Formats: sequence, C-alpha cells, structure tokens
Amino acid sequence: MKAYVYWSFIPKNEFSAELKRVLECLPQSFLVPISKKQILNDQLASTVGKYLLKHCLGHCGISSDHLKNLVLDSNGRPYIPGIGDFNISHSGDIVVCAFCQDGRVGVDIEKIGKLKSDDLGSQLSLSQKKKIDSAINPARALYDLWTQCESVLKADGAGLSASLKDIELADGHAIFASKKWFLYPLTLEQGYAAYLATNNASVEISYHSPCSA
Repeated sequence: MKAYVYWSFIPKNEFSAELKRVLECLPQSFLVPISKKQILNDQLASTVGKYLLKHCLGHCGISSDHLKNLVLDSNGRPYIPGIGDFNISHSGDIVVCAFCQDGRVGVDIEKIGKLKSDDLGSQLSLSQKKKIDSAINPARALYDLWTQCESVLKADGAGLSASLKDIELADGHAIFASKKWFLYPLTLEQGYAAYLATNNASVEISYHSPCSA
C-alpha cells in the first residue's frame, strides 16, 4: 500500500488566492465551522488541510470535485465516500495530510514543547509514564508517544474520545480495542514529532513537502 503525505507551513495572516479557491470547492457544512473559528490561524490551518487533500487527490488522479462530497461519519470523522481514506493534523506552523486508497489512515503532528509526563496525569498508564521518564530525551519520548497514540485514535475514528492509556504500544505497532495498527514515524521538520497509523502492515510513504499554500 502507498500512503501519500503532503505537508505545508501555515501562511501568515492571509488567505492566498489558491486557498480561497479551495474554499469554493467545499460543501457548506464544512465552510461554516471554518468561518466560526475566532482565530485567523485556525481558519488558515483548517483550509490548508483541505488544500493539501486536494493535492493528494490530484496526485492519485482523483478530481478535486470530490471535495464537494465531504461528509462526517457517525463519530464526526470527515471522509469522502468511495475514494479511499484521509486524515489531517496541524500543530505550530505546520499542517499535514495523509491519504491512501486502501485501508485506514490516521496522522498526528505535535510541536515539541515543555510538556512533561506529569502534565498528562491520568491520561497515561504507569508503564507509559515510566517509559517517558526513563528515556534519554523525555520530551521527545513524550511527544513521540503522544503522536503515536493520537494517530491510532484518528485512524480508528471510533476511539476519538479515548485516553492515551487505552492504547498498548509495541515495536512499530499498537493495539487498540483489540485491533492492530501499524505505526510509521514521519520526518517533516525539526522540532516536531509526527506519526502515521494504518491497518496495513506494509506501507510505502510518498512525501511531498513542503507544499506551499
């Protein structure tokens, strides 16, 4: 299976002509949540995510007209019927979109900051906290674990409200709700942690970066 990973920096304080054209492709049900975001950077990040999805579709020979078919499933997860699966994440100055035509995919990116394992409290299991605190670089270990778990929850969809401690992490894979997910680290930009999760054991990742919006 091939997974396409497109990423971009969030433009500063303005919608480019290209981003405005992307908004014209979206159904009204997706435009309203974007317009209600009070912080301009959040509006831009959400729109850039759809811009990246448009490029993913085009790379696979799928018309951007399919953006009009964006809907939410029963768990509030966006999807486009009949074309494959995608997932979008943003943190700091970066937005990333992952797309595959076979199976499920989830992606998460986090800008590495000053968060410590104690700050996550009951979200972590004792074994997860011990693994983070005993690492050579605890901050990196925390954000790696965080993005691994979040990518699994986003790929699963049904577990979006679950806790990080509900996920059992092993070497290169995770178990959540009795399902096995395979984890792939993404190398995007220094100072960020990012992971892709999929239910496919063999994945070739095709990077497209940076994709200017």
